[in-house]
Amino acid sequence: MTTARRPARSAAVAIAIGLLAAACAGGGAAINVTDPWVLYTGPEVAAGGFMVLSNGGGQDDALVSASSPDFTSIELHETVEGGEGMMAMQPVMSIPVPAGGTTELKPGSYHMMLFDPADGLAPGQIVDITLIFERGGTVTVQADLQAP
Repeated sequence: MTTARRPARSAAVAIAIGLLAAACAGGGAAINVTDPWVLYTGPEVAAGGFMVLSNGGGQDDALVSASSPDFTSIELHETVEGGEGMMAMQPVMSIPVPAGGTTELKPGSYHMMLFDPADGLAPGQIVDITLIFERGGTVTVQADLQAP
């Protein structure tokens, strides 16, 4: 009986090791977020959300949405040339984060617009923002509210 169990046990261990190795080497996105901050100009104006998104994985990823308990809604935006040298903001469905690369959300480029802040928010406070990525899942960050 002991001999019959060994091959089955060895096969099960080999399968488990193979699955673990495949999961680790799968090349999925590994998103890291640094320097999150929000430009907050008051309750009547949409705030801007900025940060650096790094993808340590082997597959391209994308930020597809965001939310915060401190704002009614968050939209993803990009600043583009709107004609005649004027710059304009436009909503985007996602913000790409290339495999092994970074994407900086910054003024004049990709960014988030945060609408309708909760009562009592003021520069110097910290807000939670949950980021949802196409492949990398959900990441919640704490962003500083900064005055202009």
